[in-house]
Amino acid sequence: MKKNIVINFFMSLVLTCFMGGCDVAEKLDSNDTNKHAPVFNQSSYEFNVTENTTIVGVVEATDADEGSKIEYSVTPNLFLININSGTVSFKDPPKFNNRSVYNPVITAFDGEFSTDITVTVNITQNTTNVVSIGSNTQAANSNQISTSTETSTETPTETPAETSTETSTE
Repeated sequence: MKKNIVINFFMSLVLTCFMGGCDVAEKLDSNDTNKHAPVFNQSSYEFNVTENTTIVGVVEATDADEGSKIEYSVTPNLFLININSGTVSFKDPPKFNNRSVYNPVITAFDGEFSTDITVTVNITQNTTNVVSIGSNTQAANSNQISTSTETSTETPTETPAETSTETSTE
């Protein structure tokens, strides 16, 4: 004896039962408009971030389903992501000395399907805040300020400790 049982739950399943067992056949419901998973616009993402800054970059995914809205998430929780735009940032600015590479996992979700991609974030050392004493050159936040050593033509004034001499007359 053969019976067909149809269950409607996101997609239709057709269960065909015979004496001794059932076979499950999947059938796409014509009312289901979400048939595709999101796809990231690049096969890989690599960002270079200067230490002590928080913005990493933007990841983008598209979906072949018409009217599909993609939402983004990220792990680990060292990172934040704008759920709509895919803009990735650090919660706290990273330090080059602590770690130079991070690999967060970004998920694009369309309400039913999700796709993950592992991103490479390279931390570069901030060299703009270096002070070089030998040349008296300072740089701060990429605005370089140079000062030259001034040479004075005046005779140095001696301090009393330098000019005092003791003479004894015995």
